[in-house]
Amino acid sequence: MKRRTYIYLIIIVACLIYSVSDYFAAMRRSYNMYVEGEYYFRYEATIVNQHTNDDWWATPEAQNTDYSDPKNMLLRTTNVTVYAAGPHDGVCTVCYGDNVIEDFPVSVLKFEGDDAEYFKGSKTYTYDEYISQVRSIVKAKEEKHRLSDKAMCSFEQYKFFMIGFVCIDAVFGFILILLYRAELYNRFNLLLFFAALYSIFFDVISTFLMWS
Repeated sequence: MKRRTYIYLIIIVACLIYSVSDYFAAMRRSYNMYVEGEYYFRYEATIVNQHTNDDWWATPEAQNTDYSDPKNMLLRTTNVTVYAAGPHDGVCTVCYGDNVIEDFPVSVLKFEGDDAEYFKGSKTYTYDEYISQVRSIVKAKEEKHRLSDKAMCSFEQYKFFMIGFVCIDAVFGFILILLYRAELYNRFNLLLFFAALYSIFFDVISTFLMWS
């Protein structure tokens, strides 16, 4: 009976270690995909245009422009906030509300602080900076569109699973101590068996959700 008890305990501890290590592995995986360019941030920028004076609006070019096209509209306005990513050959992709506009000129975008360098890729976040940036965006729910893929923050979702796992295991541990002290060994071993099964089930499900 003792051998079986030790096996169950080893399973529970191993699952706990795996759960915690998987959380850190998920953070590292997210950062590696950022470094490789698969994940990226969208950076806030302000449009600064020259064609905003009254004289320009009277020109044939202005009158013949289709302003139902969000790109044309943005190219003729100023001080509008957009979110930009993917610069190449002087153009990029910008998000404006629900509109995703390709081939938008970078020259009319103004970034704050070091955002221009991160946007262009001349600077990249360190591991700690990246994790901090993702977490700050997740906390400000209205900014989640700044993440190129929701999977960038999957490690934050996994954290709640891991905390729940640890808390439930702590409850199991407390009850097991009470059963052992009361010398209710049959119930002790039965609960230990279910705790081991729960630990395995949790790790399988959480790993599937994390990596799928």
